[in-house]
Amino acid sequence: MIRPFSLAVAVCLLSYNAVAQNATGTLDGRVVDSSNAVVPGATITIENQATNVHWSMTTNNEGRFYQRYLPPGLYRVTAEKAAFQKYLQSDILVDVEQTVTLSLPLKVGEVSSTVQVEASAAQLSTESATLATTVSNRAILDLPLGGNRSPMSLVTLVPGVVPSGGSNSPWISGGRNDYNDVTIDGTSVIVAENNVSHLQIGYTPNEDSVEEISV
Repeated sequence: MIRPFSLAVAVCLLSYNAVAQNATGTLDGRVVDSSNAVVPGATITIENQATNVHWSMTTNNEGRFYQRYLPPGLYRVTAEKAAFQKYLQSDILVDVEQTVTLSLPLKVGEVSSTVQVEASAAQLSTESATLATTVSNRAILDLPLGGNRSPMSLVTLVPGVVPSGGSNSPWISGGRNDYNDVTIDGTSVIVAENNVSHLQIGYTPNEDSVEEISV
């Protein structure tokens, strides 16, 4: 069985900056009551809907919880506290290298009652200025990849990404392609420049092994 990879392509604004990347996402949440006051001490459970792996924590004095290093996928989040109805939200999509911001409202009521919500609206990140677009596994498997069968050809589906001649790394939003970084599961696969004047990618995975691409 082939283990799926997460492929990330990023552009550094400054060539001497080190960009820390990994193949996971983050949930950043806040629990409030009906008056929008924060609810500290609420029990939070985050569950991966595909694997049933879960993480548990409690909200801090500001009603906040924060969970990093979540594998990309759909998640179910529950919030519980005495004197409040249990809150459950499903189908929360976490993509690689992205932070999803949640606001979980608790209603006063019996603990045995549950308010269940499905995440249907667009999920926005208000905690990060990073702009990212994800190409899903469905697109990787269904769309033509050209003669080289490289999933890197799909990054041009993202607005502002243009293929470059002489290099297998594209231009992103007008930036020089020599400033790009390409990571697979958080590990850079860029080959150090060797007097060819072009940034090169040292390893390109088979398209069947790529779970998603984040630009």
